Amino acid sequence: MKKTVLLFALFCVPFLLFSQAILTYMAPTFAGTSGSRAPNGTSAHTYFRGSTIVLASELTGGIPNNTAITKFGFMFNVGASSAVTGNLKVYMLNTTSTTYANGTDWATLSGAMTLVYNGNFTIPVTTTPLGVDVTLSTPFTYTGDGIYVAYDWSSSGPFATTSAVYQCNNSLTGGIVMATSTTAPPTALTASSAFRPCIRFGYNNP
Repeated sequence: MKKTVLLFALFCVPFLLFSQAILTYMAPTFAGTSGSRAPNGTSAHTYFRGSTIVLASELTGGIPNNTAITKFGFMFNVGASSAVTGNLKVYMLNTTSTTYANGTDWATLSGAMTLVYNGNFTIPVTTTPLGVDVTLSTPFTYTGDGIYVAYDWSSSGPFATTSAVYQCNNSLTGGIVMATSTTAPPTALTASSAFRPCIRFGYNNP
């Protein structure tokens, strides 16, 4: 009887380890925090638009080539003082660029990319690191190079009084451009920074 149980356990362990349908890879790696590189839940971020790049070197060994990315998310270091829900649009584009070169005009840059998600997103309340993901309405095929990611947020509140803080990476000078507004979606992204938010990519287990 003991041998039967042991053999059953040995059979189940590898099955459990490799049966996960969706795997998650985060890039770039965590090396800093910021509350202003993605929507933070305050009224100052009623509208937020940003465009950034994740380099091929940051994705190597993570997502296999020609794999469908099916989820997208941010990694919060801490959340906002209250949960804030809004609409989030996410765009992606494969690229061979090694620096950010996707422009600053929102209509032009987003028009050249694939809209992969358009729906609700909730900025959470949390005092410990938490990843928040959404399932893409249009899966994105990763080709093995870098990925441009652009995101467009709007919310009518109620807003938080204390902003959420994201896990970021600060290794690439000018690696992100963004703009915020309290009245209307920005048409031009003007502020550049080395602090890029860490992006969570969910992909089909090959």
